[in-house]
Order: sequence, then C-alpha cells, then structure tokens
Amino acid sequence: MSVRHLEHFLKPRSIAFIGGEPGFDRLGAHVARRLLRAGFDGPIMPVHESRLAIESALTFKSVDALPLAPDLAVLAGAPERLPELIAQLDRRGTRAAVSVGATPVGDAPLLQRIAAALREHDVRLVGPQAFGLVVPGRGIDASLATASVPPGDLAFVAQSAGIAAYMMEWAALRQVGFSMVAGLGPMLDVDIGDLLDHLALDSGTRAILLHLDHVSDAREFMSAARVAARIKPVIVVRSSPPGPLGGTSDAVWAAAFRRSGLLAVPRLADLVGAARTLAAGFRVGGDRLAILTNGAGPALLGADVLLEGGGRLAQLSEATVAGLTRALPDLRGAANPLDLGGDADGARYAAALEILLEEKAADAVLVVFTPLAVNDAAGAGRAVAEIAARSRKPVMTAWLGEESVMEARQLFRRRQIASYDSPEAAVTAFLRLGAWQRNRRQLMETPPSAPTLFERDREAAARLAQAELAAGRARIEGPAAAALLATYGIALRPDGAADAGLPQFRVAVRRDPLFGPVLGIDTLAPPQARRGAPTASLPPLNLSLARRLLEDAGVDRLLGLAPGEDSPSMAGLELMLCKVAQLAAELAELVTLEMAPVVVGPGGPATRSAVLVVEQATLPAGDRLAIRPYPAELEQSLVLEDGTALFLRPIRPEDVPMLQATFHRLTPSDVAHRFFTSLKELSEPMAARLTQIDYDREMALMAFDTESREELMGVVRISADADREQAEFAILVRSDLKGRGLGRRLMERIVAYAGERGIGRIWGHVMADNTPMLSLARMLGFELARDPEDLGVVHATLDLRRRRAQGSSSTSQ
Repeated sequence: MSVRHLEHFLKPRSIAFIGGEPGFDRLGAHVARRLLRAGFDGPIMPVHESRLAIESALTFKSVDALPLAPDLAVLAGAPERLPELIAQLDRRGTRAAVSVGATPVGDAPLLQRIAAALREHDVRLVGPQAFGLVVPGRGIDASLATASVPPGDLAFVAQSAGIAAYMMEWAALRQVGFSMVAGLGPMLDVDIGDLLDHLALDSGTRAILLHLDHVSDAREFMSAARVAARIKPVIVVRSSPPGPLGGTSDAVWAAAFRRSGLLAVPRLADLVGAARTLAAGFRVGGDRLAILTNGAGPALLGADVLLEGGGRLAQLSEATVAGLTRALPDLRGAANPLDLGGDADGARYAAALEILLEEKAADAVLVVFTPLAVNDAAGAGRAVAEIAARSRKPVMTAWLGEESVMEARQLFRRRQIASYDSPEAAVTAFLRLGAWQRNRRQLMETPPSAPTLFERDREAAARLAQAELAAGRARIEGPAAAALLATYGIALRPDGAADAGLPQFRVAVRRDPLFGPVLGIDTLAPPQARRGAPTASLPPLNLSLARRLLEDAGVDRLLGLAPGEDSPSMAGLELMLCKVAQLAAELAELVTLEMAPVVVGPGGPATRSAVLVVEQATLPAGDRLAIRPYPAELEQSLVLEDGTALFLRPIRPEDVPMLQATFHRLTPSDVAHRFFTSLKELSEPMAARLTQIDYDREMALMAFDTESREELMGVVRISADADREQAEFAILVRSDLKGRGLGRRLMERIVAYAGERGIGRIWGHVMADNTPMLSLARMLGFELARDPEDLGVVHATLDLRRRRAQGSSSTSQ
C-alpha cells in the first residue's frame, strides 16, 4: 500500500489514451469516447499505430512520440501489452496508468509478468482490466460506464466493475454527485487502502462509500480505514458470501468494520442514504426514538423497524404527558407513537413537537405526515421546519407521498433537516446513525499491549505450550489446559453440579486466515430463549470493548439486565473476555481455544471445560494481530540534564482535555510555530484528531512530570505514509519549559522510534524565525532547505536509510 503518485490519477495535467492493437475494437472506441467527451481541461493524446485519428483527435504512433510526458495513461484492453507499456511509460516519465477492460485476466503467468513490471518500474496501475476511474469535477472519465454523474462530495470505490457501473446508473438517475468513482478490478497495485489514505485528506470528499469482497492485507486495510473513519464517514457494503470452510465469517467482517469505525449496510442503494445521514452532521445520544404522526399505520410500521433493529420507543414521562394534554386537550391519548389525527395542522404539529423535544427519555424525534384531503402538507412542513431548525435534539421527517408533499420536502432540504420518503427509511437511518456512533467509540478504544487489570505470566504460558508440542500433543485439555489458562487468571473448574439454572456461554478463539486471532462468544440457551447472535471481536480488548461484545451477543439481556446496567456477573464476564483476548494476542502458538460451558457462579465466571490447539509459531504474536494495540512497551522514564525526571508514554484518546489545557499555556509565537497559524483555542475536534491515532502508522509521545503524570510538558509525533517511505514530524514543548533540553530528548526519541519502524526518512516544516528548532535540527543531522514557494518556511529532512547504512558500514569495519 502506498499513496505514491496517486495525485496523477485524480489531478492529472495531461492524459494519454492507448487503444488496443492492432485494431480498434468496441471497447477502445467506448473508452476513447468517454474520455474525450468528459470535458477534461488539458491535453488528451491518443496513441495508436495504425489509426490517423480517434474521435477527431490526431493520434501519435507510440508513447515515445508523444510531445510531452502524460501524467496519466488510459489503456483500453490488450492486457498482454501491459508489461511492455509499463516500461515505455516509465521511460517517458508517466507515473499513473488505468487499465480498462471488461474481461478479467485469467492468465496467471501474465499477471505475474505485469506485477514484475510494476515492481521494476515507477508506475502505479489501476487494474488490470478494471472498470476504471471517473473524476467528474475534473472532467475525467476513463471507464466502462454508460451513465454520467455530476460532481459532488461523495467518493465511491468498488472492486467489482458491475457494482461500479450499477452505482453510476443509479446515481445518474437520481442526480447524486460524486468526487470520484473507481472500480479497481483485481487490485494488482492500487487498492482500496491506497484510495482510503488519499480520500481521507481530500477536502472535496465529505463521505466515502466502499464496495469490497476481499482484502489482501488485513492490517493495512484496517489501518487505512481507521485513519479515514476518524476524519469522515466511511460506509461499506460487502458482496462476497461467507466463503469456504475456514474462511472469514460475516461475524468477523462485522467485527473488523466496527473496530475500524466503518458503517456496514446490506445493500448498494443504502450507501448513499447512509452517507447523506452521516454527512449531515447531526448526532444522537442513544437508541430511544419518539414518533409524532397524523396517522397510526405508517408510524407503527416505523416502530416495528425500530424494535426489530434493537432500538427503543421512548417512554414518555408524566411531565410530557401532562404537557401534551394541556396543549392538545382533544388528544385521544398521549402515547408513543403520538397520533395527532388525520386533520392535524401546522399549529398542532408545532405544539406537540416542542413538548416532545423536551422529553429527556427521547434521543430524537421522527415526525411523520400522511397527506389527506383535510390537511396541508406544506403548512405542517413549515411549522415543523421552524422548530426543527433551532432544536439541539435531532428531528427527522417523513412526508409520505409524491407531488403533494414535494414543497415540504424541498423546504426540509433547504433548512438542512433530515427528510425521508417513509418512516421505515427514517428509522433505518436513525439506527444506522447510532451504530456508526458506537463504532466510532470503538475506534477510539485503545486496549493496551500489556494489561493493567490483571496479572498474567506470558512466559509461563509459552513454556507450557512448548512442552505440550515437544511431547507431540497439539491438543491440550484437562489439567494441562487448566494450568495454561491459569497463567492468565482464567478459572477452569470441571465440577458443574451447581450449574442448574445458571446462564451458560461458549467463549472461543480461532485464527482467522485474514484477520488473525478472533475472539467470539455465544449463549448456550435454547433458540427460543436467545437474546442475541454469536458475535466476534479482534483482540486485545479492554473492559469497554468486552462489554460491547457481551451486549451484541445478548448476554446482558440473558442475565436480566437493562441496557447499560452493571452487575457483578457482567463485570466478571467482561474481565474474563479481556483475559482470553490477551492470551489470544500474546500466545503465538495458539490456533484455537474453546471454553464451554462458561458459567457465572458465586465465585465469579469459570469454564467447566477447555480445549486448546497449538502449533509451532511462524510469526511473532504481535504480527498476527489486525490492529496494533496501545504500545505500552514505549512507556519509559527520562532524566533531563538539569535532573528533571520525566515519564514518556504514547498518546491516548482520553488525552483531549490535557492537550487543550496545555494549549492555553503556550505563547502566540509557539502556537504559530507548531500550527503555522494563529489559534485562540484548540477545538475539541482538532484535539480529538491529534489524540486518536493509528499506532501502526502514527506515533505521538507525551512527556509528563514523573510525580503526578498528569501535567503535560511536551509532545512529539510522526505520521508515516502507508509504505513507511517517509514520515512527517511535529513537536510542541510548553512555553515555560523551553531551554531545558526537553525538545532535544523528545526529538532523539522519535527519531530512534522511526528508525526502529524502518521508516526511510522523516521530514517537517519549520518556520524560518524558529531559530531554536532550526539549531536543534542541524544538531540532529537534518538537512535544511528553504521552501521555494514560501521563503518563510524551512524544509527539514533526515535520511534514516542513509544513517542506518552508515551505521552498518562503520560496524562492519
């Protein structure tokens, strides 16, 4: 994965079209026509050996004959020519190519030759034989599409040509605009993770829509997805079936999406609706919905969808009921859904809505309107819009019908009030919004690599597993299983005489071929007594993630608990799951673990039996994980030259208040030197972005006073690109602590960390008047050069590969 040269796909200054040879078939004609008629503001240069012109554009005989090096090359068909064309484009200076084709490349040796050419030459490829690429805002259409879409702020990335073509047709009919549509095909080079990295920082893209059926590198995909989802909504639909025995199950995919902060939807048509809901910016505090209507039937349909989806109808308080009764004396009953009657006018809707918005038990209000001969759709819409526009609580609307309600719907869109065609669609959007917010909270969770909630002996666990393997036993059970589980504080007590009537569960670990170790839980209740479905999560876990896993499996309801209610049984199970997840994350030899039945008795949770399967490890334990955990191993103590003792640790999401408090202790000059602008405060979204990092790509080390570990003194960070070719650094030292050597120690530590991660070079921008930082950079070996486009900025670069090479050379001598 890499963002290298992606700008040439999306913002090229010139394009070459290379048709199939020796003839010019239907595919080539279609792609050429789409490309030349899309309105690209730059030269498009057709290349063809035998044709004089294509679409009235004169051709060139070869790539070498082109008058200038194109930024982007579009190749139509003839995949067998790709190895040769990639070499020619590289010699000419072209860095990006799209191979468009309707027939997949089934020739494995040809794919190998194309891959070899890509490795040898500095050219990025979409394809081969892909749907192609469409960038409406720049007049680029290099695709198999038959429909055209307007410019917009949604990006759609698909693996399937058919899916990409369908989305273009669907969106064109509804005039849905896109910043980009890409169908990537077999992803021999450019993949979904690459485009996620680019789109995350693209100011013209407000939400990202994905279709996928597989990923080749789970950690790289998760890393890119987590970075993008921290910045903007990412919605995904997956088309592939669960797969063959031993493949990645739907439950594991769902777990991966949740931990990445993505929202999964079941159908392609749901992608745009979900994106519009999330990108609108309103948020809900929970799953309790109040419904206001002038007809019971449509509202009850919405209520059914709500309850089936795990939401709740808000319970109206006595104060709300009393207020409704006073304001609407002829009301037939104050319940939820609240039916105002078919003849309800705008004033009646307004009075009821104002009262419902004050109900603390409701997280949002859905207003439903059914047009009848005795009511006024536009008048009711104006009354609702007036109140909804000034409400802090989300208001969703569903005006049923077509022509008679169009004026109200247009008003809602102008006032940026969520509007849907039906109560079911509105409730689905409400549930998805809640699911997305829960997933974003999971995205913020940072389970530690070393737990603090319990003691464990990972070396003892590894010794026991190795002893069993040395004895020829890959299957561990009975006393040996009890001994191994005990190293992580997991109780195995075979005596189940007192288990009658106690809820029972199955806890299992298996090694997924794509996402590595996966932890799952299922209830062992009869089907009619089940309250959830088998569910999974990716280790390691903390208590919050363990709680979500238990709730998804319906364990809280099986224990008779209300949503969010605590109990000793639930707390015990949460801790047990954390222990099992830690074992799965750290025991490299572990293949599978099954514990069943797990019961919660007076002495806490215990399993009555357990079976582990182990094998010789081929990878370090940490390399098997799909998500890199909080790197507790980077915590360390430092002492400055003046004797000040410091504690250094990686940043965590909960550090937002501390970062904001430290900001207020900075001088305006220091703020400008760090952020290259004048800021009066560090907003919560900006602080959240600085603290919610992906430890696989980024690192931020915070220095604290050793005594309290609560007073932040400075922070240094790097952010690497996907292939770790380079990383940008930034440093901030509290203004009242300058001149004590803290900045030097922080920079030395982050440079050392970058070297340990194999990063090629680190760089940063330094303001020209920041003399202390420039002196420090020189001392550390950075090369300094004025930015030619801004002489007030100095570009500082440290080549770590050269430093490592020099170090190895001196060592060998």
